[in-house]
Amino acid sequence: MGLGVVRGHFIGIGVAGALLIGFGVAASAAMTGLKPASPQPGAADVAPGLAVSYFAQMFQDVGEVAGRSGGEAGEPLKQINDTPA
Repeated sequence: MGLGVVRGHFIGIGVAGALLIGFGVAASAAMTGLKPASPQPGAADVAPGLAVSYFAQMFQDVGEVAGRSGGEAGEPLKQINDTPA
């Protein structure tokens, strides 16, 4: 691999990185004017964790699960990377 090819790859990676940073800044700037929910729920009404439902079925794509209701309710996950028991 020649030096010109290596330089081309470095330049391409640098341009891609700059674009990603620019898109990130633009996306964060677009999220202005956010307001908290009103009225706020009381502490007694909120439980920690992420509520999950389990389906005993095979799906080919995540889109098949989106919008489904039902399933078996599981114990809330304490962390997003938690493994259910």
